[in-house]
Formats: sequence, C-alpha cells, structure tokens
Amino acid sequence: MCASACPTSAKDKACTLLQKYNSGDLGLAMSHPSGKQDNAYAYNNIRDMCKGLRASRSNYSCSECKTGPAPGGSVCLTDKLLTYLITLVSKGKVYVSPIL
Repeated sequence: MCASACPTSAKDKACTLLQKYNSGDLGLAMSHPSGKQDNAYAYNNIRDMCKGLRASRSNYSCSECKTGPAPGGSVCLTDKLLTYLITLVSKGKVYVSPIL
C-alpha cells in the first residue's frame, strides 16, 4: 500500500487513460455486476487517480463473493497496472470491469 498521496507518474497515467475513455478507445465500468453501489468502479478509480486521489476499494459482501467481504478503503493503482492498461489500449479497444 502506498502513502497518503499517490505518485505523480500514476496520476499522469490515469489521466492518459481518462483521455482514452473520453475518446471512446477505452471502456470503464460504472457499476458492479452484483448491483451493489459504491465508489469502487473502474471509471471512478481512474477519474479519482487522475485527480490525484486514491482509488476506492469495495466494502461489501455478496453471495458471489467466495472469499468474504471486500476490504474497503483506498489504494494507489500501481504504475505497472496503469502502464499495462495503456499498452492494451494502444493495441485496440479495451473494456475494464471494476478494478478493485
């Protein structure tokens, strides 16, 4: 887990991904398949990281959750993950389901 502020490089990469979303090259989920509502959707996490905020993690349990309730809280998305997403988008259209 990272400190309270996420690295500037992660913020910049999240902003690149948000631009790809706005141009239609990247799809980002705005809901959970379970129907539960929180801030931990792929779109919100990329948007928040672009704003310099941490990405939200879900905090609920459901019948489909095999490992118990989600931990909640927030995290910094790693440069490695964000770089991977940017690389995927450069090869074609991508849709991201909830990340955390």
